[in-house]
Amino acid sequence: MALDASPQELREILEAGVHTPFWRLLCEHIDQEWGPGGQRFAARIDALADNVKDDEALAHIRQIAVTRREMLRLVEWPAAEAKRLALQEQKKKDDATLAGLGRVISRGGYR
Repeated sequence: MALDASPQELREILEAGVHTPFWRLLCEHIDQEWGPGGQRFAARIDALADNVKDDEALAHIRQIAVTRREMLRLVEWPAAEAKRLALQEQKKKDDATLAGLGRVISRGGYR
């Protein structure tokens, strides 16, 4: 990450960011244009599909589909990364708890 922040701070930044009005507006716009049935996506595919004699039409359709897929992945990234970081934090806590329990048990505790 470009930010000099701990994983917990990064998670908090991402979680806060995806709840801003700007982010919701951006996601709504991308979904309208490029999501399922999106206006721009459908218009581009329809225009190419009508041009059946163009040998490059299939290549163009693939490029549009890949661009769309990557754009939608980019929109999903902040929430997915925040979830990954939260799971990472929880695993560290769980590992620390288990390690502490192991020390107590090895000393003869919890009888």
